[in-house]
Amino acid sequence: MGRRRTSSKSAALPRYVYKIRHCYFFRSPLPPRKWIPLGSDLNAALAKYAPLLLLGSNEQATLADTLSNAGLLPPPPKPPTLADAWEKYKALELPRKAVRTQNDNLQEAKNLLAVFGAVALDDITTLDIRTYLDTRGASAPVRANREVALLSHVFNRSREWGMMTLPNPCQGVRKYREKGRDRYVSDAEYLAVWAAGDTLVKDAMALAYLLGQRPQDVFKLTLHDVSTNLIDIQVTKTKQRVRIEVTPTLRTLLDDLSARRRRPGITALLVNEKGEPATHEMFRNRFDAARARAGVSFQLRDLRAKNATDTGDLATAQKRLAHTSRSTTEHYVRSRQGETVAALDRVPGALIRPSEEAP
Repeated sequence: MGRRRTSSKSAALPRYVYKIRHCYFFRSPLPPRKWIPLGSDLNAALAKYAPLLLLGSNEQATLADTLSNAGLLPPPPKPPTLADAWEKYKALELPRKAVRTQNDNLQEAKNLLAVFGAVALDDITTLDIRTYLDTRGASAPVRANREVALLSHVFNRSREWGMMTLPNPCQGVRKYREKGRDRYVSDAEYLAVWAAGDTLVKDAMALAYLLGQRPQDVFKLTLHDVSTNLIDIQVTKTKQRVRIEVTPTLRTLLDDLSARRRRPGITALLVNEKGEPATHEMFRNRFDAARARAGVSFQLRDLRAKNATDTGDLATAQKRLAHTSRSTTEHYVRSRQGETVAALDRVPGALIRPSEEAP
């Protein structure tokens, strides 16, 4: 039971209403129990208080809503939406990723926000995720997988930030089955495109094939990186480091690349005919033209698989490609060229070859 009023000015007033000097106040029964001014006119103060007369003392949730609607309490904070979570994710998590991954995530977020942007995080259900995957996957299953993977990461971070209380709704949702690339570039295909390309295409293809690194790591090399007989590369994707010994074939290529004309202050290993640093985008247009002339279609990243397959030794290929697991390298190589096995050396109905039968 509440404490009896002691002030004669407030004794005749409704519950929770008090008069202090020349002003009437409503003391909220809900934390933080603020004193809310109702004005100096008693009739106006009672008019503001009137909606509360129908409420019971235990109806605190309804009381809070009524106070907010009457303007006596600030409205309750809106639950954070996916758009709110994405803004925080973009500020804290996105800068830690590689530039290309950041660009991919920004594009993926556009599609996600178009559907879930205004929805409260705790209102997004597993069924919503399944429906999104089915709808988006009808035309772009791989992109649908990537977008839901980003969404799942945003949910996990939101739980850590206290923006979400329910479990991650992406958990347990089966994505589309993806088939890995199994393209093996033959020597003939490589030479056909190489011959059809300009100097930049030839340089980039040769360097990517000999090093076996991803395109982004090939284009970031500088003259300082190749000045010794050991090239130290930090893999952009995994942040691992790999040290590649310079073979005679690679040294010949590096010497040719170092001799290319450059503008003052340019240290990029791959440059165009103007002496400017070559970019992957600049290379792509020329590479597309060379592939069209040669009538051959493969990607620059496929030369990484060709390097591993042509090496012939899984241990060496694993180290060069900076794979943490040998099984990854085995799958990487075999899926592109296949294992070598002998044919069956047996004639049906005979345990020895006919040529070896006794006379």
